Amino acid sequence: MLNAGFQTLEELYYKTWLHSGQRVIVQEKNEDKVVEHVVTVQGLTSSGYLLAVGDDNQMCELHPDGNRIGQKET
Repeated sequence: MLNAGFQTLEELYYKTWLHSGQRVIVQEKNEDKVVEHVVTVQGLTSSGYLLAVGDDNQMCELHPDGNRIGQKET
């Protein structure tokens, strides 16, 4: 099982997955301004990061920045 990697657990993992279909706002710095994009979480990349697709069908890999999905600022 250890040699099979994540694939053996992938189906079970996605059964309890919370983020698929969740729409989030991604901010990226473009020169001196911040640009926001709305993307929809589709799953995980082969690297283990969130895979999201924008309204323009462009795929992106979301990396953590200290924020957590599903938590609101208080």
